[in-house]
Amino acid sequence: MIKRYLISAFLIIIGIIVYVRFQNYEPTLLKQIQEVKGIATGQKDTLPYPLESNKTSETKTFSTEHITIQTTASYTKVKEFYENILLEKNWKIESQEKNNKFEILKFKKDKQLITIISSLEKTDDKTIVSIDINKGN
Repeated sequence: MIKRYLISAFLIIIGIIVYVRFQNYEPTLLKQIQEVKGIATGQKDTLPYPLESNKTSETKTFSTEHITIQTTASYTKVKEFYENILLEKNWKIESQEKNNKFEILKFKKDKQLITIISSLEKTDDKTIVSIDINKGN
């Protein structure tokens, strides 16, 4: 019986010592890292977006990419925006279609294809734009 009390007292004393040492522990100062280097800090988008745009969805595979954005720009401004950017980068307009609800622009460069579909009707004062990129792999 005394043996049990001694073991219990010993364990309590050890617990108190560990607790006190833990409470008073101060880590040694580590050298501050001035610069972190890596491959990339984040993913870059394939295409820029018009001003005041929000990306609502994105799906990427090895050879395709689908992005949906909402923008305050009209479908005409969206069309002009992407024509200016892509034609400057040597893309060619493959086709252009317009119906009652959408305008569809297709650009081609080598085996790559970019399809931009803009809604003609605004939802909550925003134009919905769908961008499909086929890398032609």
